[in-house]
Amino acid sequence: MPATRSTPCNARDRVLLAFHHEEADRVPIFAECRNVPFIEHVTGRRLAGTPEELERVTAEAYRQIGIVALRTLMTPHWGIVKGEDYDVRWDGYLNWKVGGERTFTYEEATALFQRKWLGNSRPAPADEAAAYLREVRRLQAILGDAILFIPMLSACSLESMYHSVGIENFSLMIYEAPEAVDEALERNTRRAEQIIDVVNAEYDGPVIHSGDDLAMKGKTIFSPAWLRAHIFPRLARVAARIHAGGKYFSFHSCGNVAQVLPDLLALGVDALDPLEHTAGMDLAELKRLYGDRMVLIGNADANVVQMGTPEAVRAEVRRCLDEGAPGGGYFLSGGVTQATPVRNLLAYFHEARTYQGYRHAGARGGGS
Repeated sequence: MPATRSTPCNARDRVLLAFHHEEADRVPIFAECRNVPFIEHVTGRRLAGTPEELERVTAEAYRQIGIVALRTLMTPHWGIVKGEDYDVRWDGYLNWKVGGERTFTYEEATALFQRKWLGNSRPAPADEAAAYLREVRRLQAILGDAILFIPMLSACSLESMYHSVGIENFSLMIYEAPEAVDEALERNTRRAEQIIDVVNAEYDGPVIHSGDDLAMKGKTIFSPAWLRAHIFPRLARVAARIHAGGKYFSFHSCGNVAQVLPDLLALGVDALDPLEHTAGMDLAELKRLYGDRMVLIGNADANVVQMGTPEAVRAEVRRCLDEGAPGGGYFLSGGVTQATPVRNLLAYFHEARTYQGYRHAGARGGGS
């Protein structure tokens, strides 16, 4: 079993230990918690003021609850607006979905796809990378050395593509306009490679993150054969570019990706989140099969965290740590939303900071 670190570490140390499959002084937490009442409870401060003031209060809460790494610092007001006499006004994530309540016709979708993905309206890759690096530095300064901000860059942009026109229209396009889809994927991948080159040259952090939602409950959205022909070779190029800069490649996909997880490992994915429990991802089995070769992030059951009792939440955190953390290579994540009761979030983060039983749970956790 790899050596265990018992002395305190900063966020970068904890992240690196996880990617080296070693245990830190405590399990690292990879999370965002855009929950207005909880942040105000933890900090004793009202979320009000300029966007940067909101970011600073949110970062203060994240430091207090022990979050070690995150990939965005979206304040609660991005997704939940708090007014004088209400806590929830609108959900920005739902409003972001294509067309709101409107459905595009196939003809409208193909015209939009042509403009958005095959046109030339986006900024030059070098300019986009430079602007993003400035934002990364700004946010890292707010977070301090207790939390590592992991840059999140687009790769193939598959998810953005199918959201932009609707999943039904995009599925039709795969069969009726495959050349256009392939050209857009190739453009996005070449663009990602150029951006990664700039980020690699100027960002000295250990990890770069990307992602596309490839799956739903129980299986992939698109067939594994299609993913292997059109997505995974391009993701392999992205992974190789990230590795060439001496960095690890962290990848996000919701849903059950167990069927293609060997493909993700083979193409160069070093870490995977969120290992969605409600989609059928089995953390203990994933740890047994891949835990010595891939960093596992997540698996806390959203239904338990949001709707269970505080003690049930504590038990769920312990399950994740027992199954995922032995031997290192694991980040606790999952289940934390804007709607989670404050008492459950207090239980979640307190248990994560204080539970040490995972160090002796090799039989349950399947650690090396």
